[in-house]
Amino acid sequence: MDVVEYGCDFGPIDEAVDAVESVVAACVGRAVSRVVAEDFRMTARLNVEPRHREQLERLLRERLPGVEVWAYGSRVNGRDHAGSDLDLALRAPGLRAIPLDDLIGLRDALSDSAIPFLVEARDWARMPDSFHEEIERSHVVVVGADGSAPA
Repeated sequence: MDVVEYGCDFGPIDEAVDAVESVVAACVGRAVSRVVAEDFRMTARLNVEPRHREQLERLLRERLPGVEVWAYGSRVNGRDHAGSDLDLALRAPGLRAIPLDDLIGLRDALSDSAIPFLVEARDWARMPDSFHEEIERSHVVVVGADGSAPA
């Protein structure tokens, strides 16, 4: 299957990233520009409509303050389709386990929301190390540890 078929052609994003990288390189240097460009590329590649992403970010900040949230899987790597779920890794401060009541509250809030796809939120502390390695290779930060959303 062609990735473009599902609206995931990253050509325009890659062109925008190249432009951002050139501007940043001219201002602060090539090494910094590569870091900025890669961060921009990863943020831009989360295939979720802006209105759903805003609702998701709001729920995550309300239900799990101080928890960094990474998206991974098909909605990040371009292999998603209309019925794809959104996989999230929840990273509490110190990478400690998140209380089960908090996870249940988030699950219920997501279920009650108007987000039209399944959101699978998993606690980083309860995932196998092999998952960590794979997620670290390809993820998008949805909510920063300070509650911020990437620009």
